Amino acid sequence: MRKLCAIFAHPDDETFSAGGTLARYADAGVEITLVTATSGEAGEVGSAPVERSGLGAWRERELFEAAGVLGIKTVRLLRLSDGRLEGLGDELAASFASVLEETKPQVVITEDVQGITGHPDHIAVARAVLRAFDGLAESSPLKLYEHVLPASLAPPGMHGTPDDYITTILNVESWRDRKLAALRAHRSQVGEEMLALFEWFPAPFLEQYVCVRTRVPILIPEDDLFAGVPA
Repeated sequence: MRKLCAIFAHPDDETFSAGGTLARYADAGVEITLVTATSGEAGEVGSAPVERSGLGAWRERELFEAAGVLGIKTVRLLRLSDGRLEGLGDELAASFASVLEETKPQVVITEDVQGITGHPDHIAVARAVLRAFDGLAESSPLKLYEHVLPASLAPPGMHGTPDDYITTILNVESWRDRKLAALRAHRSQVGEEMLALFEWFPAPFLEQYVCVRTRVPILIPEDDLFAGVPA
């Protein structure tokens, strides 16, 4: 059984970063575990008909709805403090390591260590996932990826990764509609302008990664996160 664990800071990060990827592998029969560190209670209330005190619970419901759209059957919600993850280095790494030891995925995906938007929680998660991966036995997991935004596509104010650093490019055009549907599930955070951007983006729709750790030989560039993973 092929297994993938996706680890992100907030509800909606999984869809913005890797929605097409997650839908693609779910449709291929990969067992996916989504780990979300916080409930996103410090985010924008946006269009949600809820007081700020209820935002976390609202966004949790959005997360589970989006996960269902993407085909993700297992969601682990850690409910750590939104906006304060950078102070939880040891706890965060230990929490992630515990999930990885239990679920035993071959592949792990997470945030860009730059955070793309520079969000401290994104950076903290990326660093903690790396620590967790490095602390586990050689047998599992086998590959660790950070989702990145190519520098050639990064708008002002966003942290892009040099295009020649990117190891893995996935064509997820066939799953663009699923990604859009999952973004709509995160209605408190995603407006029509953002949806229009993803709808407009030229085909084929791609999601890019850097393989930051591998315990199996790989050939770069890749077009499959499971390339090199034994059957």
